[in-house]
Amino acid sequence: MKELDELILLYVEDELSTLLLYEKYFKSKFKTVYTARDGIKALESYENLKPDLIILDINLPYLNGLDVAKKIREKDNQVRIILLTACDDKETLIKAIGLNILTYLEKPMSRNILNTMFEKIKSSYDNHLDKSITFYENLTDKYIWNFSKKILLKNQEIIKLTKKETLLMELFMNKPNEIISFETIYDYVWIEDNYKNFSIPSIKTLIKNLRMKLPELLINSSYGNGFIINLK
Repeated sequence: MKELDELILLYVEDELSTLLLYEKYFKSKFKTVYTARDGIKALESYENLKPDLIILDINLPYLNGLDVAKKIREKDNQVRIILLTACDDKETLIKAIGLNILTYLEKPMSRNILNTMFEKIKSSYDNHLDKSITFYENLTDKYIWNFSKKILLKNQEIIKLTKKETLLMELFMNKPNEIISFETIYDYVWIEDNYKNFSIPSIKTLIKNLRMKLPELLINSSYGNGFIINLK
């Protein structure tokens, strides 16, 4: 498990008084703390400084925090990203699905909230790269889903998945044995292309194609509600 004082933090906040307050506190916790006050500077700082962690306000000038996170995720799925929101905005959180956000924090951040955040940061490094789920079709066929690499293996051979199949598999594996609604699926899988080519039949076709690459009856329908991947 990594300690906070080994990590480089990029803290992005447009309100100067808030930035100065938390910057001072974060400097007592992290190895190095860099700051930015708008989305463009945040991306530039990320590119130039290569931080381990980004604490990112959603409401930023020029480029909002969600767009910053999307651009970072196009090339980097390892840097930890924490999003700051001014309120419990369900719509914003739905838009962030698929961006591999470590956690969401509501402003202003209390000491208890910060301590919980610090623990999540540290625990995210504990065996993160090796996390996987194993399941079987029979006594001989073994499947493995690797969370960090986002790959599916069958008997140690990679099963080729399309981009949307990979996103759907990731969603199912993050919520095993839970009913996943049609709405959740299209928010997770189609959000990056602004829901182009989305329809209920397109979801059913995607499910059908993914089923063909998995053990029989692993993905089940919940009539009228969505789908569930059964790993019990």
